[in-house]
Amino acid sequence: MRGHGKRIPVSAALRRRLVQSFASLATGVPLFRPGASLPGSSAPLLGAPPPPDGRRGPPLHRRLRASLKVSTVEGMFAEVFTACAGPTVLTAWAIALKLGPFLVGVMTALPFFAQFVQFPAAWLTLCFGHRRVALTAVCLSRLSLLPMALLPWLGLSLEGQQHLLLAVAGASAVLAVVGNNAWVAWMGELVPGAVRGRFFGKRTALTTLMGTGASLTAGLLMDRLKGLDGVGMALPLLALAACVMGVVTTLMMAAQHDPAPPGTSPKLELK
Repeated sequence: MRGHGKRIPVSAALRRRLVQSFASLATGVPLFRPGASLPGSSAPLLGAPPPPDGRRGPPLHRRLRASLKVSTVEGMFAEVFTACAGPTVLTAWAIALKLGPFLVGVMTALPFFAQFVQFPAAWLTLCFGHRRVALTAVCLSRLSLLPMALLPWLGLSLEGQQHLLLAVAGASAVLAVVGNNAWVAWMGELVPGAVRGRFFGKRTALTTLMGTGASLTAGLLMDRLKGLDGVGMALPLLALAACVMGVVTTLMMAAQHDPAPPGTSPKLELK
């Protein structure tokens, strides 16, 4: 730094404090949106500054390294689920089932209304553990689309199909919030602070790349297999693919270990 023509040295301690301040500021900015599919590309907001003096931190043991690799692959498959069951596909369902403007507005608002279950979700995570709650809620959230895959053979009236779509979208949104809450707590315990920024940076890059390709493929499938009237075959196939991805991602999440000692649970504090 220079002031009035003189060089002012900056100490290493000051530089570390500045980096830590920026890292703390980053943790206060919401990174995921309401209704976003998690686990997926979005990382929990626990980024840590690099270790001082250029050190890379202690080496990771084998079990942790395997869990982090599986988490990255799981995030990539979670993006395939989002491409098959995300807002774009839900909009296509709404058009196919002739939802009116009011019902389309209700379906669009469901992910935001679902955020009101954050406190009960935190309580469930506290009582049953973040890994167990994340596995259960994420699996149920992604398998809740199974009725939409079977919709052409359920024999429901148009009104019944519309109500089923709203019920499935609502249940998926609520369960996703519960699963996201537990998953963020789980990842905060699993990923060491020394490698957190590097790990989630690489994970986000790979999942974004996978999500782009999966979204383009889903759009091409809907364009090629769209029906002249009604649901057609593309939307049920995408719903079935989303359920398959839900099973695959749940199995991958189950392969990741819980670093918290058994029988330990933090106290629920409101600050």
